[in-house]
Amino acid sequence: MKKFKLKFKPFSKRQLFAFSTIFLVLILLATQLVSVQYRYPVTLIVVLASFVFSVFCLREDLSRHEWLTLLTLPTMFTLAVSYFYFLLPVRWITRLPVAVFYGIGFYALLLTENIFNVAGERTIQLIRAAQTVGFYLTIVTSFLLFYLVMSLNLPFYANGLTFFVVSLLLFVQYLWSVELTEHVERKTWTFSLVLALLMGEIGLTLSFWPLKTLTAGLMLTSLFYALLGLAGYHFQERLLRRVALEFVIVPLIIFLIAFLTTSWTA
Repeated sequence: MKKFKLKFKPFSKRQLFAFSTIFLVLILLATQLVSVQYRYPVTLIVVLASFVFSVFCLREDLSRHEWLTLLTLPTMFTLAVSYFYFLLPVRWITRLPVAVFYGIGFYALLLTENIFNVAGERTIQLIRAAQTVGFYLTIVTSFLLFYLVMSLNLPFYANGLTFFVVSLLLFVQYLWSVELTEHVERKTWTFSLVLALLMGEIGLTLSFWPLKTLTAGLMLTSLFYALLGLAGYHFQERLLRRVALEFVIVPLIIFLIAFLTTSWTA
């Protein structure tokens, strides 16, 4: 008589990505059921869970430097959305779409980081699409984090330091993804440090500007968008005058509008 054996088929990467994303979305939704005083600690659990799931999903061939370059954006994206979640009206009709947006974004990030992980060893066709997705989700993450920091009404020096750290992490992971080198090279660190220092100084300056939180967040994001785009095209050796103008004109317009619409009287 033949013995009956159960055979379990291993999950594919896409299935792991989907299960991880669904689980994190459910945890995010569950934070609404927790008492207000416990929501911020619970949110840290969501962020930690996103890091753990990212490690689990991308664990194959995860080298030392990729713990920084591949895991930064999924974790920071979760951090940004999770804390932004509490600034929304306490209604499911507003928070449910944000949870859906988070799920789509996190799943896209896992796919993107997986492409970067594989592309570090061999050239694949999807790399351009992955870099585009990474670029725009980096911008979205920066806006949410800048908005959150400005909403906390921290001292000017705390704003400057926070913007510097946030920008540095986001610059490093994106600029590395443009070249996909075996290590984070000195050039990447140098550009990231200089650009992050500029973001920190601008953020510190805006602390003295009587701006609404949304306006300040948009101004910082527009500058970050321009710097990230210019640096990315420079790394790809595709920075033309027309491209540079397209990136520079966005923050100029937003800063001009903010200057003209700001009430400077007490």
